[in-house]
Amino acid sequence: MILLFTGKEVWIYDGYQFVEGSPQSLSSYYGLPNNLDKLDAVQIWEKNGKTYLYKGDYFWRFNETSKTIDPGYPKDMSRWRGVPSYLDAAMTWKDGVTYFFKGKEFWKFDNVWVIVTDTSPMPLPQVWLGCPKEIDLH
Repeated sequence: MILLFTGKEVWIYDGYQFVEGSPQSLSSYYGLPNNLDKLDAVQIWEKNGKTYLYKGDYFWRFNETSKTIDPGYPKDMSRWRGVPSYLDAAMTWKDGVTYFFKGKEFWKFDNVWVIVTDTSPMPLPQVWLGCPKEIDLH
């Protein structure tokens, strides 16, 4: 299943078509506050299999089994030690490492120690895309 986010809505795609009832509001699908205009990033954290929803300085943890936000959420982004607020994206790569993206930088997150690595932040274009640091246009 693929979830596509646009503003206050989430579209559910089953691999062949959009699921009946799509789009749904973020509040009806996830139980998020009605005044939430959009999400900054969404990820399933491999460490616990929970879905994390990020917006500004806060995040929510969603339980896919019960289809509810876990009690005690939202929580402040400072709980993700070293990860900035107002993210652009978040994901766990196939190597099991979690990455957070904002602007032209990314943060590598140690899932065991639950803190960003000491090499973070790193330049997104050079590391992920192999772009040179500087381009000679002459």
